[in-house]
Amino acid sequence: MAQRSPVPKFGNWDNGENVPYTAYFNKARQGRNAAKMINPNDPEENPNMFSDSSSSVQGPTSRFGAERGEPVEQVAGRSRHQQQRSREDGHLWQFTDSPATHDNFGASSESPHHRPVGRGVNSGETRRKPARPNGGPEHGVERSPLHRHARVSTRDGGVSSHSLDGKPSHDSSHGTPGRYRLKPETRGDETEIHKYVGPSLSSSDAPVSILLINWGCHRDLRKVLNLGPAAHVFVVDSHRPIHLHNLSDQNDRVVVLYTRDDEHQTDLAYDFDVPALANACDLNSDDEADEELDSEDENDSESEEEGDGGGSRKRRKVSEDNNTDPVQVFRKLKREYYHMGTFHGKPSGCLMYDLSHTLRKNTNELLWLACVSLTDQFVHQRLTDERYQAGVMELEQHINSSGNLESVTLVTLKDGTKIRAPNASKIAYEDEPRLMLLQEWTLFDSMLCSSYIATRLKTWSDNGIKKLKLLLARMGFALVDCQQKFQYMNLEVKRKMKDEFDRFLPEYGLTDFYYRSFLRLHGYRSRVSAADVVYGVTALLESFVTTDSSCASKQFGVAYDALSLSNLDKLKAGMQHAIKIQRAILRQGSTAITKSGCIRSGRKFRWVKLEDSVDTKLLGYPQALTKFCYFLMDALREKGARMKPLLCACLSQEASKVLIVGVSGKPRLGAVQGNAFGIAFRNAAEEIGVEFFHELFESSWIVLDAAAVNSFMVRLTEKL
Repeated sequence: MAQRSPVPKFGNWDNGENVPYTAYFNKARQGRNAAKMINPNDPEENPNMFSDSSSSVQGPTSRFGAERGEPVEQVAGRSRHQQQRSREDGHLWQFTDSPATHDNFGASSESPHHRPVGRGVNSGETRRKPARPNGGPEHGVERSPLHRHARVSTRDGGVSSHSLDGKPSHDSSHGTPGRYRLKPETRGDETEIHKYVGPSLSSSDAPVSILLINWGCHRDLRKVLNLGPAAHVFVVDSHRPIHLHNLSDQNDRVVVLYTRDDEHQTDLAYDFDVPALANACDLNSDDEADEELDSEDENDSESEEEGDGGGSRKRRKVSEDNNTDPVQVFRKLKREYYHMGTFHGKPSGCLMYDLSHTLRKNTNELLWLACVSLTDQFVHQRLTDERYQAGVMELEQHINSSGNLESVTLVTLKDGTKIRAPNASKIAYEDEPRLMLLQEWTLFDSMLCSSYIATRLKTWSDNGIKKLKLLLARMGFALVDCQQKFQYMNLEVKRKMKDEFDRFLPEYGLTDFYYRSFLRLHGYRSRVSAADVVYGVTALLESFVTTDSSCASKQFGVAYDALSLSNLDKLKAGMQHAIKIQRAILRQGSTAITKSGCIRSGRKFRWVKLEDSVDTKLLGYPQALTKFCYFLMDALREKGARMKPLLCACLSQEASKVLIVGVSGKPRLGAVQGNAFGIAFRNAAEEIGVEFFHELFESSWIVLDAAAVNSFMVRLTEKL
């Protein structure tokens, strides 16, 4: 048997010289800074690394940091911070930045002409990426799980993990550098996107992917973004109608997350095949000119209807069988689709969760965000009660199958005592009263200001307050208890609330006071409802004081952080701001209803103008003004007024600018018309020749010069 060669001593492994191994280290340190070196694996020298026993996220993060030349102490501290936030907060980056996620996405979603970077499904080890200069990755765009270069864009304020130049855009950056970039778009400016997806991007370059969340369906993205051959846009948007060019099979640059089953469940009813209509479109045609022509034809048809007393409506809606010209049939169907008005499909958060569930990447955090997105549409009256109930039933099934059911966990202490220990965090569902921010308010104030009760009891008047106090007395609730913060209110009152409300509220016409809602429970510490999260986050989004994009992006970052259970202080701050907004709605609503001539009525709609300098600072935002419009419509309905769409004008945060919002009422199942103010707003503003801004989150929002409001309303009255 051959004798193996002896193992050399520590030191020189190439020959048999007995050189101490420390001599090589001392030689390597010559010429370097005399900074203190620490051993990152020693718990005494680097305690941050060992403060948590769970360190699965730490390794990759430290590797990425070391590649950028960061000190070991900084890498370890940052890795621990990201690990703790990923475990407790459960941000969306848990879904996108886990090693398993990169493996699957790299294998399934990568371009066939480009090998994925890092460890793939079939690869045995992770290839080390070369260090990059501080200027950022190639092309200035960071890595994505879907493609090598990607950019995630959101509308109406946002948070950026890294700005377009590779630097953090605000203090709170989310996500791991080198994976994806979250960039908000607030003013409809697509010039930044052009730098990465425009014609200058050749087909030989690595593919660039853009994910548009809750924006983009209504625009011809292929034309607006001027997409290059290596660029792809993925759209997850609940706004309807969808631009037909985005759905066409000829358009391989834009992919809309869209299923026919979801569209069949929308509130508005239409009996034509939208994908087939999209495939009949010519992508190279001047679609905007066609839409303008269609708009003129529609206006002419409406004028004929008015002159004929409605008889031309039957003539205009001719069946396809009687029309032999396919071009005319196509134009007619396209005109009907675009002029249905705006409405909403399945919430974007629910679509994203369905995608993660299909990929088996669903987590409790993503499920909670889906619950919040569905509740957002319900709170802001973007879907019918029937569709909301269907969505609730679907999410309840996911909650039950995800291990969120109530379970008794017994823990035995050292002395043998058994105690009940709650789960760290879980999602539950239960019937919740239509009382706004009850957990952060008092029962009396919540009933006084919530739109559901305030509009029915008319709590802005002395008689309405008397009714409210009488109702509480009949239920046996002491006024002193009801005026305490709900968190510290009498437990006996809390226990009896549901039974007493079910007993007495139907006498006041409040028959649907309770609705199915979702709760996030975090041990014994917190109990947050999805509706409260919607109120708080919406208030944070609309609390910027200036209109520049940096301020709006900062507020988006604050709102993004507020979605996490570890940032309840930010969420509670948003809830308190939402309470101020609701009080302003009650004040201005009572003034508009009781003051004669404040609400002007036209043939097709009503409109009101807010001029209070104090409350306009709270209500001069699109979503807050929309809530005010719905409050007025509910109050007018309770007074017996005929239902009409309502417009509200309010001073904007910009100097000498006015924000105008139009609502057509709560969606009704089987309706044939949505919110028709979008096209009417643009046409009226163009015809009077005034400068306007119409690229807001909803097409029924528009910003005009303050001096042009009256002429705009006159022209709008003539068109509608």
